[in-house]
Amino acid sequence: MGFVSPVDVLAVLGPISAVVLHEAVRTRVTLAELHEAVRLVRYGDEADPAVYGALEARMRRLVDLVSVVIERQEVGGKPGKSAATSETRLLF
Repeated sequence: MGFVSPVDVLAVLGPISAVVLHEAVRTRVTLAELHEAVRLVRYGDEADPAVYGALEARMRRLVDLVSVVIERQEVGGKPGKSAATSETRLLF
């Protein structure tokens, strides 16, 4: 299985900033690992030091990025569709 593309990341996380998108792709994780990072954050497992510490460095980075995205989405700080689209265009 290959690494995630910007399209994969946007499909899983929704509208996000270009910086987060670039960093998520740069971690070179698979789609399954991206879904696992989302699961860890949504269920709060990333807060367990034993779970977080057992992750590879690139997965810890991805979990950190996903946690920021999900936190912003939950508090209503998600960027609007037009803002995310204009930021995302910078990468292509």
